[in-house]
Parts: sequence; C-alpha cells; structure tokens
Amino acid sequence: MTFGVPGRTCRDVTEIFPLATARALPARCALALRRTVFTPDGPLEAFYQRAVRPWGRRLLPRPVPGRVRRVVTHMSPAAAKPGVREILVMKLDHIGDFLLAAPALAALRRGLPEARITLLCGPWNSALAEASGYVDAVVAYRFFAGSAEAPRPPQDTAALAALGPFDLAVDLRVDPDTRPLLGEIRARFRAGYAAPGARLDIALPMPPRAPGPDAGLEVHTGQRLMNLVAAVLGQDFGGETKALLRRYATPNQGANWVRPVVAFNTGSGRAIKNWPLDRYIALARMLRARGATVLLLGGPGQRADADTMRAALGVPLGEEGGVIDLVGRMSLDASIGVLAEADAYVGNDTALGHAAAALGLTTVVLFSGIDPLAHWAPLGPRALAIKTDIACAPCHLSDLALCPNDHRCLTAISVARVWDVLVERLPWPAPRRGATVAQNLATSR
Repeated sequence: MTFGVPGRTCRDVTEIFPLATARALPARCALALRRTVFTPDGPLEAFYQRAVRPWGRRLLPRPVPGRVRRVVTHMSPAAAKPGVREILVMKLDHIGDFLLAAPALAALRRGLPEARITLLCGPWNSALAEASGYVDAVVAYRFFAGSAEAPRPPQDTAALAALGPFDLAVDLRVDPDTRPLLGEIRARFRAGYAAPGARLDIALPMPPRAPGPDAGLEVHTGQRLMNLVAAVLGQDFGGETKALLRRYATPNQGANWVRPVVAFNTGSGRAIKNWPLDRYIALARMLRARGATVLLLGGPGQRADADTMRAALGVPLGEEGGVIDLVGRMSLDASIGVLAEADAYVGNDTALGHAAAALGLTTVVLFSGIDPLAHWAPLGPRALAIKTDIACAPCHLSDLALCPNDHRCLTAISVARVWDVLVERLPWPAPRRGATVAQNLATSR
C-alpha cells in the first residue's frame, strides 16, 4: 500500500510519522476524546471506560513484548565533575578550521570564566590564538604538516604527557584522527566527538560521512563545534542551576530533624511515570526501621498517596513519628527550600527530582520506559537513575491504561535495588559511646 504526500510517494505510514507516533496514534485519538467529550466524572465516564478505552487498546499494533533484560543504575553525566579549573582544548588543524572554531572557543570562555584554558594548536595558529583573548595559554604542537598535502610528522607523545594535569581535555575537531591524542593527555575527564577506541566522558555521536540529500543532517562544522562546547557547558560545572534554585527557594527555618532525612515524591503528573506506591511504602518502612526521617513532598493531587503512606507507616495525621508530611501544603519555592535541607531524595522523573540533583543531594530517580534516559536523566554530582533495560522502551505512551506490558519498566525495579543504592550513600549517625553493641549495630548497619 502506498501513501501520497506532496513531492514524494511513501510505501509505509512510518515514513510519514515516526514509529512511536504511528504506534500510539489510536491511543492519542482515545485520549483526545477523553479530554474533549468524556470528561472524568462526567455523565459519559462509564461509557468511556467500557468502550472507548478498550477500543484504543485494540487498535494498537501488536505490542513489542516487554522482556526485561536487566535493571541498571546510571550515574549522572554530571557526577563528580564540579570544580573544573584547568582545561586543555586541542585544535590542531589549519587556519580556516581555527577561524570556524572561534565562536566555540568564545562560548567556552564565556561559559567557564573562572577556568584557565590552555590551547594546543598548530604553530601557524599560535599568533591568532594569542590575539583572540579566548585562552590563557597557547602551546604549539604539530599533528598535521603545514601543507594539507604533506605527510604528517612523527608524533611526540612524550610532550603531550608532560602537559597538565588538567581537569578537562576537549578535542575541538569533528574528524576522529586527532582523538587518540586525548588519551595521551593527563586529564580527569575528556570530551569530543565519538571515535573508535577513544574513551570519552562527554561524547557526541559522529555525523554520517555522506547523508542523503533529504536526510536533514547537513550541519555546518562551526555549528558542530558549538554543539560540542554546549555539551561540555551543559554539565553545569559552575553550579548555575543550584544557584538559581537557592535564589528562588524560600529558606527553610532550620527544622530540628533527625538525620538522615530522605525526601519522597510519589507522583509525577502521569501515572505511567510512577513507581508503584506500595514500593515507596516498603522503602519508607525500611528507612524508618533504621531511624531515618521520611519527608513527604508533592502537590495537592498527591494528597491521597500521602494519606495512604501515613496509614501504612502507622503515623496518624497531626503526628510526626519520623514522618514529615508537607504534601499539598507548600508552594514550589517553599518545597525547594525544604528539599535543600534533606540528605537524600527518592522519586519519579519529575521537577523535584531534577531540583534535588542540582542541589547536590543524593538523588535516586526511578525512570520509566516512556522516554530515553540519555535525553532526560537528572544532572548532579550525586544523582543516579534506576532504569529497566526493556525491549518495548522507549514507548512514548502517555496513559498507563495503554501499556500492553503491565508497566514492567517500573514494576521490575525492586525495593531491594533502590535500598542498596540509597543506603550506602546516606549519612548514618556514628556509633554512640557507651551504647550497647546491639544499639550501635542498629544505627550503623
């Protein structure tokens, strides 16, 4: 079957719509009806549940089986990268290439004004580099010959090893030929376009050598270099997001909490992104058994979750008992101020999770399979995401009722997995002098 669109003929509907959009099209129709005709609690609610929702599910193509390969813990790409002070930038090609890279160098200088930037470049670019004002030091190094047609000179890798040490080394070249030199530099972290055999901490995928004329991939080299610098600056070395949150947040008035304090947020705005509530309850029980304080945060729509958790933990409304319930009772700025006083955060992929990561808390985010983790992972020096490697992800579904695989992306994540990740990172109190062995074990295990 063919489909006609202006200027071309397609043999498959997925050439017009992305695959995920085509798979979810009937579901989107059902959701549109839901929002416009069958409003929740309206007179047609029963008909919607009986007929419209099953219709949306039946029209979906046969689902990809939700086979769980493994449950993995991802460290934040920004983890352990604060305090970048010494940077080496490699730009070893010729004069025209250097001029194309000038905006990227300027962006790096503006983005990290306190850092000392050393530029490693061909000797023909040394004077230009010194005149630019973008770098603090220039080191000449011949990787290429002066003429593009001449053979490359022998490489003095000992001279590269003698440089540094640096916090970060960046190869500001798209082609992979200079990437092996990054391995010779003494640097804690390395950034560049991906290349075979190159071990990079910040890597952008190499563009295709010869994309088709209609592929939409013709990006100028200058823009590619800007993209690489943007990826480096996106690591938030200077803590800009943390500073923003501190300015925005209402300061917490020094509550005398029993440490460690673990903040929970059981919602996200979409049920398909939420770890099951009974798992949060089980984790909270384990934390309470060790003497931790459980802090419940969230909007008014999570009030039922909070009441259920309090009842399960045996803490009546109006009493604390190691549970601080602020769900639906605080504005966002006040909630962030309280969150900043916690020791750790556990929650779904939502705003408070990103805030906790940026604030530097031990942050554990339970990540669903609806979106790629690489695009939306929380960024912070102590942030982790736990995610199931599952065949049907990413599904891009927006309604849990449309999931054909029983929400396996999140139900496969066990309480024990989250506990193991969290417990070793909490500031448990030191053993007390004069206490019994059993008492000390109870507080330090």
